[in-house]
Amino acid sequence: MENEKNTHGDYVGSPKLVSLSQLAEATASLRTQGKTIALCHGTFDLLHFGHIRHIARANQIADVVIVTLTADAYISKGPGRPVFNEDLRAEQIAALADVDFVAINFAVTAINVIELLKPDFYVKGSDYKNHDDDVTGNISLEERAARNIGGSIIFTDELTFSSSKLLNENFEVLPPQTRSFLNEFKKKYRFEEICEAVKAVSDVRVLVFGDAIIDEYNYAKALGHSGKYNVLSAQHLVQKSLQVVRWLWLNT
Repeated sequence: MENEKNTHGDYVGSPKLVSLSQLAEATASLRTQGKTIALCHGTFDLLHFGHIRHIARANQIADVVIVTLTADAYISKGPGRPVFNEDLRAEQIAALADVDFVAINFAVTAINVIELLKPDFYVKGSDYKNHDDDVTGNISLEERAARNIGGSIIFTDELTFSSSKLLNENFEVLPPQTRSFLNEFKKKYRFEEICEAVKAVSDVRVLVFGDAIIDEYNYAKALGHSGKYNVLSAQHLVQKSLQVVRWLWLNT
């Protein structure tokens, strides 16, 4: 199977890294050989033990393990995410021995992948087992898609970690002021309280608009008068930014 160019124009080297169209051809051929197929899907921004065990379990379930990753443009996990771009994330997943094929999916959910590849098993982690914990509601839609094509969804019961939590705690994803504010906010309010507050105003029509002002200050040290021009020579020392956000809330 020939490799195609990835989204950045570079040729991918591993034979495991393929496009979705190539993957559709491969899965169709594998099904004619009587092979069972397991599909794992996610962001996989920071590869950890939970991911490795999850994929290893999928390898025990089916003959072939396919992993699809959400493309950068479709990830909405906050500023600075994903930390690693789609090509690097795909490369690290392809390095795992339990993985047979890797592809990047240009969509928010895995529904299009499930319908295209028709895997026998759609494999998700145990943290998705309780659909009520998924605020996006996507897992319910993906499970329905898996059942519609005659497959089944399996929740692995392996060691779990949170990539988002690990990244937020160990990488400079957010500015220090933002992290400090969020930490204090978490201490002051419980998640259930925030949900109740949002529900309490769910019937209120609110218009929010505002502007962000970013001032940049460049500090310099005067060195003296230029020998050729009527200007001062200066040495740049440091640049600092000050961001002020003004919001206006209107109850409409």
